[in-house]
Amino acid sequence: MNRYAIPRLFSVNGMKPAELPKIVPGDVDSPDIAQLAQFMSAMSSTGVTWFPDPTMENFIRDAARLPKLNEEDEDRRRQMQMRTEATQYAQANIAYVQAKQQLAQTLMGQQQQQAQPGQPGQQDSQQNASQQESQQQNPQQGQ
Repeated sequence: MNRYAIPRLFSVNGMKPAELPKIVPGDVDSPDIAQLAQFMSAMSSTGVTWFPDPTMENFIRDAARLPKLNEEDEDRRRQMQMRTEATQYAQANIAYVQAKQQLAQTLMGQQQQQAQPGQPGQQDSQQNASQQESQQQNPQQGQ
């Protein structure tokens, strides 16, 4: 179309513009809003965050045949999106550090329990070791 039909149409009509128009394909039919809403709701329940995302919002506005965001609102939403993402990252980082500290405390507590004398399991092994030593020193006494 753009290479043959449009140039010929303009030449037949005696027009010679500096730049010829081009036919650009677009969406024939907008997506079904009900299906889009159902999909977004299902994805949101799995943890997907849709807003504030100005690109997504403009797509949805276009699908619903609503006016697009103006540049100022788009910039404001981009800033909100960046703040939201930074907050989520910080929260995830804090949760990671807390889990790491909790693991370290648990491991330290287990090591302290194993190192403390007077534990029932350790007394038995210590008594067995001392009995074996005394038997080795006095072999006739054990018989």
